[in-house]
Amino acid sequence: MNKTVLKRLLSYLKPDRVIVTIVLVVSLVSVILDVQLPKILGDATTLISESYIASNYTSVDLEGVFAIAKTLAVLYLLAAGLNFLGKYFMSRVASDIIYRLQKEIDEKFTRLPVRYFDEQSRGDLLSRATNDIQTIDDSFSQVSNQIFTTVLTFFGIIIMMFTVNIPLAIIGVLGIPLSFFIIGMIGKKSSTSFANRQETTGRLNGYIEEYYGGHEIVKAFNYEERSQAEFQALNDELYEHAWKAQFFAGLMFPISRLINNIIYVFVAIVGGLFASQGMIAIGGIQAILQYMRNISQPMGDAANMIGLTQSMLAAAERIFELLDAEEMEEEGDKEELPAIVGDVQFKHVSFGYTPEVTLMEDLNIDVKAGETVAIVGPTGAGKTTVINLLMRFYDITSGAIEIDGHNIQDYKVDSLRSKVGMVLQDTWLFKGTIRENIRYSRPDAT
Repeated sequence: MNKTVLKRLLSYLKPDRVIVTIVLVVSLVSVILDVQLPKILGDATTLISESYIASNYTSVDLEGVFAIAKTLAVLYLLAAGLNFLGKYFMSRVASDIIYRLQKEIDEKFTRLPVRYFDEQSRGDLLSRATNDIQTIDDSFSQVSNQIFTTVLTFFGIIIMMFTVNIPLAIIGVLGIPLSFFIIGMIGKKSSTSFANRQETTGRLNGYIEEYYGGHEIVKAFNYEERSQAEFQALNDELYEHAWKAQFFAGLMFPISRLINNIIYVFVAIVGGLFASQGMIAIGGIQAILQYMRNISQPMGDAANMIGLTQSMLAAAERIFELLDAEEMEEEGDKEELPAIVGDVQFKHVSFGYTPEVTLMEDLNIDVKAGETVAIVGPTGAGKTTVINLLMRFYDITSGAIEIDGHNIQDYKVDSLRSKVGMVLQDTWLFKGTIRENIRYSRPDAT
């Protein structure tokens, strides 16, 4: 389990720490009430058997039984109400965390340079912003609703078992360390599978986005069969990681349940021997056995939560990679570009998309305001790159680009782009009316 990712994800709970504290208190009270029930039921059984024997098998202390029944009813209602309240508040907290993550991702996209989007698969980015967020939402919602009650119930049951009968309680908890050891071993294997599943899902989404987005090119070059083969290879890889992740996660509960059932039978046999020797009342055996059954629930929940947590952390790690990506440089000390006439100069400009490869070197261009200049050349010669440099989608390696004698590096990017109109090669219409698309960057456009 990636503790660094978990710690960072839990930091999103800080704004809701008051609510989380309330949930913890509510869960504690609910569990305290809930773990009393088997012991009280055992007391009722003991009362019935002892009063029946004391009356020479003719009657039962119904008044005492009804009093216990009333107590049980009140405790059941209170525990159920508090449990509902805790789940309600924790669901709100889980939604708040997803809201903050989605907001951070949206704000992050606006601060990332164009270079980042060129270097990343669009489908993988979409997968991080949608699929990985959804995975965290689904997993965290379930885990957060169970984590407090599961842990508190587990320890509460153990404590109550020792209040009923210490020897039987010791026997009952013998299998717990073994269960947790096996669950931990399986959890390590499932962690790798969950991480691989999320990563492969991102690559598959990226491939699908490219395949459907470029379907005309695929058909023009008769690439359908090879595309299908590439898709099938990615799909098979995802299948392998997905079934392994689910298989290992699904093993945890049955194994812990098997160990618990073996101990349960052993406790029942020893409890019967104790009862025959008068070392424990019949109600005490009932209570211990009920606690043994009940403890399998939090152990099963814990096994399930480990699988969910592994999936959640794998998704969170991919999201944090996005949030930690290098952003555009701060431009707080730069000035606004003044109103421009339109003279553009490239002075000894050198540039390369990577430090190892220089695309253009010592480029000089001088365009006067009002002139129409066409840049021609073969595909890949750098025609679009020249415009990208003018718009500062990329920063040049050396030289200077000036507008009206002003070096564009000295001014804010937003100020520069607001004064330059750019017609893209590919048409892209955003959702909305034609008027809204025309006014996308200039609300006063007509």
